Amino acid sequence: MKAIQLDYKSKFVADMNRTLELICADPGAHQQACTILRRYDGVASIGSVETTVFQKLFLQLMQMPLEEVGQGIKQMSQHWANPIFLKRALEGAFDGSNASCTTKMDAAQCRSFAVRATHTVAEQVDLDSPPAWGEDVHLAKFTHVILNGSAARCLGNRQVQHGGPWRRRLHRQRWVRRV
Repeated sequence: MKAIQLDYKSKFVADMNRTLELICADPGAHQQACTILRRYDGVASIGSVETTVFQKLFLQLMQMPLEEVGQGIKQMSQHWANPIFLKRALEGAFDGSNASCTTKMDAAQCRSFAVRATHTVAEQVDLDSPPAWGEDVHLAKFTHVILNGSAARCLGNRQVQHGGPWRRRLHRQRWVRRV
């Protein structure tokens, strides 16, 4: 499994590069988080701290349209996963092509939200020693079918290093892509 995932390169990160640069160009952005994000080449390999910081920032940015899409989505998953919307809204807010990036937020509020998101990531993650992707976070967990229900579950269940994209989860020992 490790060999398969070590070569994973996210095209999504390449799409978000301009958005990240616009956010990080703001003088109010957390510069240590931005330094880590600028190093990220999109490879979600085991041990990548850049993947961890990118994932945390993207989860924060996905909370931007919460007022617009309703509180039900907040209760379901704490975020709204529509990366194309976020990319267009944030790039429009930063480059001045959109007066408002959501129906509830004008461009200035969106810029402020994105800049605050970099600080939230810095509060959530120790940026001097961020957790390593696939080692400290995003581990694959295997549950033994028979031993899990007994006192011997510690012998049958196991957890291993796991690289790859954060949107994939291991399900019954095969990959299922969740969009």
